[in-house]
Amino acid sequence: MHRKLILLPLSMLMASCGLMPPEPKHLYAGPPRPAEQLATLSEGARGWIHVVAVDGQPVVDPVLGAARLTQGLLVPAGVRTVKVRYMNFDNYTLGTTGAKLTLATSEAVLEVNAAAGHSYVLRGQRRGDKYDFWFDDKGKLYNQACLSDEMYSRKYLRKEAVSDC
Repeated sequence: MHRKLILLPLSMLMASCGLMPPEPKHLYAGPPRPAEQLATLSEGARGWIHVVAVDGQPVVDPVLGAARLTQGLLVPAGVRTVKVRYMNFDNYTLGTTGAKLTLATSEAVLEVNAAAGHSYVLRGQRRGDKYDFWFDDKGKLYNQACLSDEMYSRKYLRKEAVSDC
């Protein structure tokens, strides 16, 4: 009995500190479904280029403003409406009047025709003061670990070579 009382707070602490690996997040109602019936969308990297909501369902709790990072967003196959956002610090200057910080943001709503068993990676490119967004279809058998925040950031934001991704 005492072991259970210790393990529960310990597992909660590990989850809150990010020590537990990310898992896919289910964005559909009902019981778990086989992977071949679902599509996986990358969440992106919060605070940079990321998914805000899928079919009106927030990815991050809008009240708390936080949620565990994912290893992809599991959605039913079919046309999905995905709200995405880009956000970055554009300019920081320190002058006689104090610090000035410029924040660049852009949002869009995309339709993704998600095929069962396929994985989709959120991509984007800045063009002047706008940001273009799209999802790359990586097909079936894509390494889901590549959809984690860390791997996504390394490969798609920092343009590093990441094996198996």
